[in-house]
Amino acid sequence: MSELVHQYAPRAQFIPFHKREQRWSVLVCHRRAGKTVSAVNDLIAQALHTEKKHARYAYIAPLYSQAKSIAWDYLLQYTVGLRTYVNVSELTVELFNGSRIRLYGGDNPDALRGIYLDGVVLDEPAQMKPRLWTEILLPLLSDRKGFAVFIGTPSGKNSFYQTVQLAKANPHEWYVLELKASESKIIDDEELARLKFQMDEDEYLQEFECSFTAAIKGSYYGKALNAAESRLLESIPTDPLRPVHTALDLGFRDDCAGWMWQRTPAGVDYVRAFSISGYAVPDIHSLLLENGHTGDLYLPHDAMARSMQTGRSVMEQFVSMGHRPRLVGRLTVQDGIQAVRQHISDKGVRFSLEGCREGIEAIRQYQREWNEQTGAFSQAPKHDWTSHYADALRYAALSIRPPKAAAPATTIKAVPRVVEIPKLTLEGLWESNKRTPTYERV
Repeated sequence: MSELVHQYAPRAQFIPFHKREQRWSVLVCHRRAGKTVSAVNDLIAQALHTEKKHARYAYIAPLYSQAKSIAWDYLLQYTVGLRTYVNVSELTVELFNGSRIRLYGGDNPDALRGIYLDGVVLDEPAQMKPRLWTEILLPLLSDRKGFAVFIGTPSGKNSFYQTVQLAKANPHEWYVLELKASESKIIDDEELARLKFQMDEDEYLQEFECSFTAAIKGSYYGKALNAAESRLLESIPTDPLRPVHTALDLGFRDDCAGWMWQRTPAGVDYVRAFSISGYAVPDIHSLLLENGHTGDLYLPHDAMARSMQTGRSVMEQFVSMGHRPRLVGRLTVQDGIQAVRQHISDKGVRFSLEGCREGIEAIRQYQREWNEQTGAFSQAPKHDWTSHYADALRYAALSIRPPKAAAPATTIKAVPRVVEIPKLTLEGLWESNKRTPTYERV
């Protein structure tokens, strides 16, 4: 694009991006390169110069709070003199030509349904549910031939990595910009040396050298999944003669995630993973049947709690619909995480990418919470969109290979000691009756 926002002076590294002709773009940039500023200004420039009436544009961050803290100030700063309306509660700006730019959070994909878009920026899409793009945003762009820009920093071979590979394979449709700190010169060498000295190697390579192969810091299952790469198959057909079992995680606010699998002579095949929200038990029942569930249904212990709305527990509701629900054994989260690691490492465990892609992505991203105050990872997992998938897989792993039963309690057996009674006298009987049997542990 030849004309940009008048308050914005783009860095030289981003000028080719603003002048691109491709409909789709992906920017893989090191930290502090300025990708968010460039992307927001690109939205503004597109909104200013469009010939479409009532054009609509969106910037999406993983969380709504992130969108507000990261991009809202930029949007206000660079639309001074260009806007006629600001809605702070909806994070929306309207320009003088009627175009609107709005900020969203990717944590609630269904909130985007029903609108249309002429352009969208996805900031750190690897931290969003993959279906946000394929099931929701892509259709919103289709009728008005809208554009999309994916911006981010690598975090393992996730959905963002897949997007980059797709873009590189289709240069006529995709514009690709890769900025490594060692090459962009946006951060001087002396400062990079300081950063490299204070960061561990994987962290530096990921954040500043744009490495997709560096280990994700704090990831619980990243190494196990990398080792299991050959068992992540594009498609695994289900065997109609074998039952399909399901493990569910029933989260707060009606969030639900599940993994579906079949036992095979070689081990276990995961054929489907899903995450839904706002579904009642009858809806989940229908979803299970639609996806071929025919076997056992494994539920966490909170499925026994009765609902104030229905007066029945989730387990009771599933029983009334003909299921055979089973409660998963209680185990600490940390012990369950270790069980999943061992489960993924089992050579007989395979995953269907076709049916489990989003679930696998969630498992790869599942990580410990970073504590800013202590400067260290906490023992507790980070709670985000990956959590329900991770919990459901934990229930599946514990159901398929439950922990060894605890050793039986030590048997206590009463063994009366033989008491020799001397002479049968009143005094002797009195002393004898005061004695009590003793017990021995066997």
